[in-house]
Amino acid sequence: MSIHIGLSQDYEAVISQEDADLADYKWCAHRPKKGPHVYAVRNDKVAGKRVQISLSRTIMQRILGCDIPAKHVVDYRNRNTLDCTRENLRLATYSEIAVDRSRPANVKRPYKGVKFRAGCPNHPWIAVIKHAGRYKKIGQYATPEEARDAYRAKAIELYGEFGGQT
Repeated sequence: MSIHIGLSQDYEAVISQEDADLADYKWCAHRPKKGPHVYAVRNDKVAGKRVQISLSRTIMQRILGCDIPAKHVVDYRNRNTLDCTRENLRLATYSEIAVDRSRPANVKRPYKGVKFRAGCPNHPWIAVIKHAGRYKKIGQYATPEEARDAYRAKAIELYGEFGGQT
């Protein structure tokens, strides 16, 4: 069972039952200058300074029982930044988040990791993946869907759960 928390600007965050006490705080919707996402945050004073405290970060610290390790951030399995249920949150490095990122909207390719080559009429679709700083060719395929499936399989092989949603 989940609990819905009303935020400013008519947004709503969702948390797990175990974190019900967090609903007592006043949470706000925060949209950073870069990116389309909205996050649940609250303002507080720490050592006399005003700070923003993230709902997802607060919950992840409860799950871990300590602070979030250096070079790690909270990631959302379903990519919904207002779904702060425990099942949706996971700890990730910036590299893992980059792998899990979807295809940019301004790119004229049907899927992430799939390219078209007009010079190969039988297998014009190529699947490529970046690993350890280098691009590796996975194979050539007749359809973009076959290339996408090959990319997904390779991404899961290389990156585990972070490679599955591309």
